[in-house]
Amino acid sequence: MTYRQEEGHDLITLTGNAAFEDREKHQLLVADLLKLWMAPEPKPPAGAGAPVATAKPPAAGDDGSPKFHPQRLEATGMWSCGRRT
Repeated sequence: MTYRQEEGHDLITLTGNAAFEDREKHQLLVADLLKLWMAPEPKPPAGAGAPVATAKPPAAGDDGSPKFHPQRLEATGMWSCGRRT
């Protein structure tokens, strides 16, 4: 596994029977080489106002640092994908 920061996103490269599991959609992708680009979550618009009092408190371990989500996933070499139950 290698990790590299690039402009606007982070790149994670997995090699040798690499796997990526999408738990929300119950999907699994396995390949010789996977490249995963992670992008930061968009910031709320300026002037959006104070958080609503009924909002949930931050989860344990939530330190306010930016959250990232998959932006692009590339599989190379021998690969397979399927649905997990």
